[in-house]
Amino acid sequence: MSNVFGMDIKRFSVLFIAIIIILSFVASFANIKTPQQNTSVQVGTSTQNEQYTETIPYKYIYNKTITLAPDIQDLAYVRGSYSNLLAPYYNISPEAYILFNFSTPSSNMLQLLLNALAWNASQIAPGPYGALLSVGSSAYVNIINYGNTTLQPFPLNQNDTENYSKAEIIVKYAKNFEVPNSFQRGWSYPPSDNLNYGMNYSIINSYNVNTQVDPIISVSQQLVNSYSTGSFCSGHVTYYQYYDDQVNYNFRYFVDQNGTTTFLDQYKGTLSLSYDSSGQISHTASDTVTVPPGVPETVSATVGLSWSPGHSVSSGSGVYVYYTRVCHHYHEGNTTITRCYWVRHECHYTYTVNTYYPSIHSIADTVSDTWYEYNVSLPLRIEVYNGTSPSTSIVGKSYSYNTGLNNFQVTPWYTIWSSLPFTNSYKITTHDSLGLANYTVGRTWNAGNLTITPTSNEVSGSQSFYIPYGGGTESINDYYLNFNLIPNITQAPSWIYQSMNYNKYATIDWFYLEQNATLAHSLYEFINHTINESDTQFWKFEYFDLAAEYTMYTFNTTYNAFNNLLELESFYENWSVVPAQILNLSAWPSLKYETGQLSLFNVSRIPGIYNSSVYFNVTGDSETYLVDVYNALGYPGWNKVPFGNSFYFGPVGGRTVYFYLNQSGGELPYLGETLNFFDSNYVPSIFYATSGTVYGTPTKIIAIWNGTAWIS
Repeated sequence: MSNVFGMDIKRFSVLFIAIIIILSFVASFANIKTPQQNTSVQVGTSTQNEQYTETIPYKYIYNKTITLAPDIQDLAYVRGSYSNLLAPYYNISPEAYILFNFSTPSSNMLQLLLNALAWNASQIAPGPYGALLSVGSSAYVNIINYGNTTLQPFPLNQNDTENYSKAEIIVKYAKNFEVPNSFQRGWSYPPSDNLNYGMNYSIINSYNVNTQVDPIISVSQQLVNSYSTGSFCSGHVTYYQYYDDQVNYNFRYFVDQNGTTTFLDQYKGTLSLSYDSSGQISHTASDTVTVPPGVPETVSATVGLSWSPGHSVSSGSGVYVYYTRVCHHYHEGNTTITRCYWVRHECHYTYTVNTYYPSIHSIADTVSDTWYEYNVSLPLRIEVYNGTSPSTSIVGKSYSYNTGLNNFQVTPWYTIWSSLPFTNSYKITTHDSLGLANYTVGRTWNAGNLTITPTSNEVSGSQSFYIPYGGGTESINDYYLNFNLIPNITQAPSWIYQSMNYNKYATIDWFYLEQNATLAHSLYEFINHTINESDTQFWKFEYFDLAAEYTMYTFNTTYNAFNNLLELESFYENWSVVPAQILNLSAWPSLKYETGQLSLFNVSRIPGIYNSSVYFNVTGDSETYLVDVYNALGYPGWNKVPFGNSFYFGPVGGRTVYFYLNQSGGELPYLGETLNFFDSNYVPSIFYATSGTVYGTPTKIIAIWNGTAWIS
């Protein structure tokens, strides 16, 4: 025979269920009344003592005792995921926050809660964070005293092979408890920072390396041929002269490192050059020097000689003087007298001298490189908001700073040479921790990075210098740096100044959830350790019965019984809710109805020994059981037992009541499905609440729990 559960429909709303199932701590935010502290309820606990004993003189030979006590670790039995509502408020109204749901359960609620408490201020605003801390406050509920509830398992077959009729489960639950009136000492909203920053840099040192040359060149000439054409007295003479050269050279190289000169190399030899030859020689000396801060740099210098046929022409004029002897003979008598004298002659002429020789030219290339050292500083002013004794760290290349101050100025600095530029990034974080029961939640605000990037700025020039037989060129290179500051900073969000309020009702709701989680797990373990393999198809039926018994026997209001029944069933079973006019059996035989909702639970299969009382619900391979918590508590004949009692009523005098008939052959009605109630002129066995809805009036499912998600 079948029993029924009822509920106080007037005090129930779907919003409450949705919030209770998806986010228990939302209840008070949505203006939902919650059970008073002195109303005992319970479930949950890390403290679970179980024992099985055979005591022949007693009625029950298999005893199991479950002691329920609040422990936040019980949330490990609850699976869920984070809400898909928008950060940072996750709200459905200004003060109703939904941070968790069960649509895609990815982790247990304990881990989800601890991870959410570690969120930083950019991820969650003070309002919903206060809701999280209110949830965490459930770990600090103090149990004053306990109550006991005894549960009787239902046999699953005619022979009671599990001995369930001889077993009892004693549940010790928190009858009275104290709830914290505020957050725990040291609890706070996560820390965050505001930063003001700048950058300065200046040259503080330099280092020069230059190469020098000292070529020694000596040349000796030898006339190898000469001749002339023309004559003086013809008016013009042309001379031709041909010289060969012998060249001795010694190229000497030096390196000057910031004022200290050292010999580098030399290159020497001899060249024999004919007047009509051409060619060149060249030599480069190089060296690797170390410049600050220990960087190898290559420097070099080059000296060379080139030659080609050289030709020079010179001209001038001159007077060619020559004398001729002129003799005159005189006779004086027989004596001939000869008188001679010299006659001076002058020939005015011009001349040209053509000289042919090897033309020699020397060249040299040297380098002067200068690198610069900079001091780069980063003035910072940091304000730290909220947190519990937060600590701020600034870490850069070869720099680390840590402080517990909330408002401070600091100037990290470093030096850098242009010979070895590098990027320096300063990472700024603020960290604190929050204690929750035996857990420590680390919270970190990543303010971001300030990155200083240098870029090379090379300034080049040149100057000339003298060397024998030619000239040299010195290349002058100055290696400067420019600096760019690239901020990647997250400033504290605007909402950090909002209030973070403690919600006592959220604490109570999650205290219940923790205890319900442990009770659900304990009942599940009991069934799976005692059920026969042939009866495993009925395990959900047994779980439903035990969970329903607990809520019926423990709570004295339909409001508390209904909410806790839904919560316990949600761990392992599916259910739906449909609005209906509930027949109040306490007013029988008068047909009095209450406006409210019926609960439909899918228990998979009902054992055959009970099918005679629930035949209206048989739907093939799956069976659905309808529950009216209101009449289960309010009608004395029900005796708060879901199954087992039969109640017969005489003819109803032609009055019609309506029952839901599941004709789909499927499992639970789906969301939005229209249900029809059929009429009957007699009630052979009242096993669930009847509906006074007018025949043919469509009634739709308004909410459903599909085992993983609440949908409404």
